[in-house]
Amino acid sequence: GGIPFAFPVLCNPRLAKVGVAVRDDVRNLQRRAPFDARCFVEISDFTRKAGVENTGLRALAAHYLGFQMRKSKRVQCSDWSKRLDRRQEQYAANDAWVGRELYLKLEQQGLIPRPA
Repeated sequence: GGIPFAFPVLCNPRLAKVGVAVRDDVRNLQRRAPFDARCFVEISDFTRKAGVENTGLRALAAHYLGFQMRKSKRVQCSDWSKRLDRRQEQYAANDAWVGRELYLKLEQQGLIPRPA
């Protein structure tokens, strides 16, 4: 189904889509299939306001969550345009999980306002 298959999630204003460098992700997705991107939250916008200078996902995980993420440059730089292999799926799942955990931690600390 590709990107249109994900439109119910991507376009839903009631579902927060969170992460680091999400603007780039949204831009790349919209190049493939334009959609109305709603409720995307860039975590680094909030951590910068809190005075954290290094706003990469690994640095934020260490700072706020207290653990080091292992990132494989080989997987990160691999071909993501084809069917994903297990390592790519795990890499993407880890990024998504850490983004969610950061969002929840920042919300808990009052750095991200709770949705109404």
